[in-house]
Amino acid sequence: MDEPIIDRVPSTPPEERTCLVCGCLDVPTYEGELPLCPHCGHVCTEPPPPPVSWLDHFPTPRRSTVAQWFYQAVRRGHTVPSAIVAEVYRTLTQQLDWRSDPDRRAWLVEVLATIDVNRQGAERYAAQVLATEQLPAPERAQQKLERAKPYLFEAMQGKPATEKQLALLRSKGVSPLPTDRAVASAMIDQLVQGRGTL
Repeated sequence: MDEPIIDRVPSTPPEERTCLVCGCLDVPTYEGELPLCPHCGHVCTEPPPPPVSWLDHFPTPRRSTVAQWFYQAVRRGHTVPSAIVAEVYRTLTQQLDWRSDPDRRAWLVEVLATIDVNRQGAERYAAQVLATEQLPAPERAQQKLERAKPYLFEAMQGKPATEKQLALLRSKGVSPLPTDRAVASAMIDQLVQGRGTL
């Protein structure tokens, strides 16, 4: 009896060929370089981003505006998540009453509808804002920097690595050296966080 045909393609762990962020299956891997997703730019050796938060319902350029409404509510003295959400809702409803710009009105209606549909998520986000505001200033600054990292990474992509980056990586014995500034930055982060050899 004939033996069954066995697939001889070596099995590759999914994290080496599949982007954990966008699900892309075309992540190229080159010796000495970090695997970068060609679609979303995620470094595929890094863990995926945390689960979607309530703020992620909105387009990236507008998230800071939504966040600011929540931070303002906390700075006005609200210390209970449900009260923070109620204050944001009241503020947006007031703005809707006197706004005439159709695009701005549509945006306010969208945010209000998102609060209505997922009030529990909005309250969880309000609790995060409250917790952040209660942190000491240095820790708040560090969190802000961490939140900005993905955008900094995106801005660095496609630009040549700086001489300073290359000098540091060279001094740590990294070879071959990356040509992309974002890849060099990710490699330096790994070294700093103790995942490489310092």
